[in-house]
Amino acid sequence: MGKIDENIITKGFRGKYNEDLVFRKVDKQTIFSRRSVSSKPPTESQLAARARFNSASMYASSAIAHPQRSLDYKVMADLQGLKSAYLAAVTDYLTMPEIGNAFAGEYNGNAGDLITIIGKVKFKIVDLTVTILSATGAVIETGKAVPFELKWRYTATTPNPQVRGSRLVLVARDRQGKESTVDQVL
Repeated sequence: MGKIDENIITKGFRGKYNEDLVFRKVDKQTIFSRRSVSSKPPTESQLAARARFNSASMYASSAIAHPQRSLDYKVMADLQGLKSAYLAAVTDYLTMPEIGNAFAGEYNGNAGDLITIIGKVKFKIVDLTVTILSATGAVIETGKAVPFELKWRYTATTPNPQVRGSRLVLVARDRQGKESTVDQVL
């Protein structure tokens, strides 16, 4: 593989040259390499990965065509250090919403106590449901957390006389409706 920097003749080359060389642009560089040819048919997992990436690409193209969603993905790209809104949308499609950490240090079982939740990926989670269960498994309360400075906050509404041994169940959802659940003992 070779790299071409600031060459007037090959500047902006992309695509195949004859049957031997392939030119492509990566960032602001033109890269050329030998065309790879595989004599083996693709495996089932390769076909599945291609189909999944194709779906992600179609989703990203559709998402950035809508002004508000495009703006959301531009923000996501900036926060995650990605190069474009399109890449942020592809990444968003291919990944699950994950909860990084839930801080329940301010939760003492009183109404008005706060629980702060942080997603593993900034701006990925769009909906977060919090359920507090007693040590016996009875539901004490369920509600929605609200976004707060790239984190999520949940304010307790029901007193919990026995915090120790209680469980916190968090259900995070992303823009495609994918869910992930975290169950944490308090």
